[in-house]
Amino acid sequence: MRYLIILFLSLLALPFYAQNMNNTDTEEYKSRLKVSPIQFGQSYFEISYERFINDGKHSLQFSPMVMLKKNSYEEFSGIQFETQYRIYLKKLRKDVQQTWIFTNIDLYSGVYANAMTYNEEEVWNSYFDPVTNMEVTRTRNSDIFAAEGGLFVGLELVASKRIVIDFTLGGRVRYSDVDDEIIPEDPNYQYYNYYDVFDLG
Repeated sequence: MRYLIILFLSLLALPFYAQNMNNTDTEEYKSRLKVSPIQFGQSYFEISYERFINDGKHSLQFSPMVMLKKNSYEEFSGIQFETQYRIYLKKLRKDVQQTWIFTNIDLYSGVYANAMTYNEEEVWNSYFDPVTNMEVTRTRNSDIFAAEGGLFVGLELVASKRIVIDFTLGGRVRYSDVDDEIIPEDPNYQYYNYYDVFDLG
């Protein structure tokens, strides 16, 4: 069911991805294709497509993400899809207003929703089994499905037609379904994992 939800959200975005990158009379793009290089260091790859509507006063942004990592201690994989609806409150142009950092500045607010499915396997502990005379390694396997939505405000520094620095701040409501399993299980030991509303996702 979780894969069907994410697939449905992805299909909704396809007509917007098919739009051409045309210029307006003010030489501003009607669409933006964004890549976040900072997330590469976290083994995440996200690409965003933003389509401006209503003469640039509003926009729709679609952001699919792939998460992949594997090393000696952990392995995880997952996908996420996010949709944003932005309302641009103010656009300051450096050739008209005197902006304080010599770039165009866009102020906006909006709403967003996303869904994510994620699997992680990590080394839990290891011990020596005197019966088999071998070392046994236990792993924790987690299957996570999460969906969230919220409000945000943001600021874009438009340094050039191809360089945009985006800052956002907001709040959210999140639902998570977490299934943890220790392999192999130890019937003589009870495992506990704690999750609360302050866990970062």
